[in-house]
This record gives sequence, structure tokens and C-alpha cells, in this order.
Amino acid sequence: MDKHVFGLLRIGPVVAALVGCTAPKMAVPAGVAKTSEVLEVSDRSSWSGSLADESFKLGRYAVNDVDRDWDSSSGFSVGPFGSEKATAGFKYRLEGGGPALEGTCASETKEKSWDVSATSEISWSKTTVACSCAGGVDAATLTWSEKVSELTVSGTTYELEPIYTTDDGGSVSDPVGFSARAGGYLGAVEVSRPGRVWLDKGLDAATKAKASCLFAGLLLYQPPSTTDD
Repeated sequence: MDKHVFGLLRIGPVVAALVGCTAPKMAVPAGVAKTSEVLEVSDRSSWSGSLADESFKLGRYAVNDVDRDWDSSSGFSVGPFGSEKATAGFKYRLEGGGPALEGTCASETKEKSWDVSATSEISWSKTTVACSCAGGVDAATLTWSEKVSELTVSGTTYELEPIYTTDDGGSVSDPVGFSARAGGYLGAVEVSRPGRVWLDKGLDAATKAKASCLFAGLLLYQPPSTTDD
């Protein structure tokens, strides 16, 4: 296959699956498991890129219109990024929870890596990721970096905490998921494919939708591969 085409349409970083391995599953924090409903991901293709249909279902929600045709002239700004600073970005749409939400994510990866020997599906090292979900009254935002890791939705800011422990009691070098809490838990997301989301049962419908939209951004995030040079 032509190298350029492979860069546009490739199997996402689940290289381990090609050799018979399965992606690690996240150990769900006890505080999340006791209070949350689980949104399973379904109908998600293993292909990603600008030529692939990356739509999927997230519980009651539908994630559609994933667009990775981004470059520095795209003109959007999200979190700490203006177009001149981000090195990658994508857009998507979440439907099924009231007004449709428009998600936008940008990232800056200081070191490209696609390590086929890694136990984690996604490399988060030396990466800053910021997402925004607009729609309704106010936008919800998320930032993951070594310095600032937080999620703000419906006026409350939650600490975004990486999870390295797997459900079999092991651990991985890169996060297999993230939880969000401010005293109590908002919820959590498992970023290994196909992925899952946990949301506190007491959240109102608008907050659940916006949190789901932000977590969908983390599910869709992928680092540049060595073929992107």
C-alpha cells in the first residue's frame, strides 16, 4: 500500500491485536463503580484516518462526523492551543442527549511514538491534549498534560487522573484510562479500544451529555505515527 494512503487510512494503535493480543482493560476505581452507569462503546471500526468512518455508539449517544482533515490553517482554538501551536487536531459530533454537541480536540506531541511492543494501546507521554464540546448554554472543556489535567463541565472543574492499573491487577506504563473527580467522581473513561465510559448516576442529562462528549474526545485521540513524517 502506498505510504501516503497508509498514513490516511490505518488501523489505529491497536497493533497488538494483529498478533493475537488484546488491549488491557482498566481497573475501575471503587468510587466510580459504586455510583456510576456504564456506557459501552459499540459499532467502532478498528480503522482510523481521514478516509475512514470513525463513527461509533457510546451507550445512548452517537459519535458522528469525525473529521481529522486538520492543519495549522484550520483556524480553531481550544484550551491552551491556537492554530499556530497545536500539531494535530480533529472534530466530531455527539448526538442523542438533547442538543447536538460539537467536539473539537487539539494536541501537541513532543515526541512521536508508535511502539508495537507497548502494553498500552495509546501513548500519552509528552503529550498535551485539549478538547472542547460546544452546544447548549456553555462549553465543556478538558486538558490533559504533565502540568494541568482537568475537566470542566456545567460550572464544576474536576481533576483528571490517569489510571495505570489493569483489571487483572497488573499495570501499564501509559494510562489505560482516566477518572474525573472533585471530591466525588464525575466518572471515568477507558481509552483502550473499544472503550467504555462511566458517569455518575446523579448527574443531570445536560452534564452527562457534555461529559460523554469530552470523554469521546479522549477515545478518539491518537498520537502521530512514525509514518506521518
